[in-house]
Amino acid sequence: MSEHDDLIHIARLPQDASASGPPEALWLDTAAMRFLVVSVDGGEADAPGTPIDAYLTARPDRATAVRDALTDRFAEYPKPVAGARRKLSGRVDPATAQAVFDRITPENRHAEVDMGPPVGKEEW
Repeated sequence: MSEHDDLIHIARLPQDASASGPPEALWLDTAAMRFLVVSVDGGEADAPGTPIDAYLTARPDRATAVRDALTDRFAEYPKPVAGARRKLSGRVDPATAQAVFDRITPENRHAEVDMGPPVGKEEW
């Protein structure tokens, strides 16, 4: 394993007309769960990169480029469902086995299913 196995390339950041220096790319460090901006010179990433918050503090003019790169990259993924967070946070504690058994009634019990004769050491 290389030292950069935890990095996933997200998008190359667009260069503006006044840009000097190598192009930059946005990466996700999966080990630290943070975005990094990495200089890319000649197609090779020069990791480690700059954490996105430090990058945008030093270069606030690049916020639009970063936002657009993320928006374009993740446009194909499903959007969050309104109210989904509320449904997940409103769950009750897991039931005990006894609580589950107590809810079994003749009305909600399925019929016995014939799976054929015993095979191997399946005899009861």
